[in-house]
Amino acid sequence: MRSLYFWLAIKMLLSKKEIVLISWGGFISIIGVSVGFLAIVISLSVLNGFEKKIRNKIINFETDIRLINKKNLQKDKIFEEKLNKLNEIESFSFFIDKKAIAISNEKRSLYKIKAIEMKKLESVYNFLDLSLSEEKLNNGFILGSGVAKRLGVDKGDKIKLMNPFDNQIYFNLPKMISGEVIEIFETRILDFDQTYIFISFLNGQKLFNKNNYFNGIDIRLKNNENKFLFKSRINDVLNENFEINFWEDIHKTLFQAMKMEKLVSILVLSLVVIVACFNITSTLTMQTIEKIREIGILKTIGFSNYSIRNIFFFQGIFIGGIGILFGSVLAYIIILFQNKYEIIKLPESVYFIDSLPMYISNFDYFLISLIGILIVLVSIYFPIKNLRKITPNDAIQYEK
Repeated sequence: MRSLYFWLAIKMLLSKKEIVLISWGGFISIIGVSVGFLAIVISLSVLNGFEKKIRNKIINFETDIRLINKKNLQKDKIFEEKLNKLNEIESFSFFIDKKAIAISNEKRSLYKIKAIEMKKLESVYNFLDLSLSEEKLNNGFILGSGVAKRLGVDKGDKIKLMNPFDNQIYFNLPKMISGEVIEIFETRILDFDQTYIFISFLNGQKLFNKNNYFNGIDIRLKNNENKFLFKSRINDVLNENFEINFWEDIHKTLFQAMKMEKLVSILVLSLVVIVACFNITSTLTMQTIEKIREIGILKTIGFSNYSIRNIFFFQGIFIGGIGILFGSVLAYIIILFQNKYEIIKLPESVYFIDSLPMYISNFDYFLISLIGILIVLVSIYFPIKNLRKITPNDAIQYEK
């Protein structure tokens, strides 16, 4: 019976002109839904693409888990032994994270200084790959590209770091260390490139005059997916002496803003689909007016109001379904080509990547399709609810 309803729905939707397969109203409705659905998928894929790129860069820079030393514990072998016994950990580094003034010739400015165990640089922090001697790593400085540009230095140049904040004054002068710029990193994220200078843990202890003091421990896990299970375990091992932060916690505000932006984009672009679905409403309304004679005949031969509503329901589903299908296929092709051939380029001076990133998950496709189907169903409801008012007498009185 449903196949009969569907056949009649398509028959009524077809244009009266033999050279045109479908009426202009139906065609415009399909195009409108397709364009609206395409706009939502492409916009969401771009937002997802940027989020994924930023996420990967932050993971490489920040590591998986950061333990904050909230009780001012001192660095000793007990902590290292406890951490080395945890199989989930790939590598870890104690760190000191404070601010100091960088000086080069006549230029000076305040920057974040992160003192880390340089021998673990590559295993803990994935944004750098250095093949330098241990002596050079321990005595040298690693600068963000923005920091180097502002100080006017390059690899091989000498700079000084001055700590004016701690009350450790020598001959009325603040503590100061000097070293060679051994590397300049560029993540293309301004918050990192323009603010960070990496030095060795030993240099950090000298600069801030903190023997065996550390701010925290950066941890790289073997499997990032197990971090929530690992959190409870490490709490027990370290006796809750540390505040445990995931990289998502450190950049919580950024990703909350990105989620909100994504939600707003979906809502705004859903209005495009809603407007397009008004075409479906208009098409079905026109169909009920144009097909009064056919509706009256169907009622005369025994079709119920429910059966006739099903016919027009299938018309709406056909228009909306074809529109959503066509829009999703076109969006998939665009995303596939962009990711493979990088057709749309971005200016490197403005963005941290050189081509437009696109990524869409199966869940996102399902969610957008569900929203589209719900909008289509609502647009179908209003024109078909009045079909029961049409009687066989309307068919007799109707003039073509």
